[in-house]
Amino acid sequence: EKRDLTLADVAKAAGVSKMTASRALRGAAECGAATRARVQKVADEMGYRANPIVALFHAAVRRRSEGYHATLGW
Repeated sequence: EKRDLTLADVAKAAGVSKMTASRALRGAAECGAATRARVQKVADEMGYRANPIVALFHAAVRRRSEGYHATLGW
């Protein structure tokens, strides 16, 4: 049975941590341009697609300190 690719799979293939891979794929300023490009290239080659539900959840968590509140339904 084939499983979906995960961020951990991309991180391992790119030789970075999961946090670095996450930051790179989000285009975060904390991640250098060369690292962002390398991680994005690896993700594209592997066919990685972020889970949109998980992405929404994590975006809400990142904004939590700004007083943002969201309802996430399944």
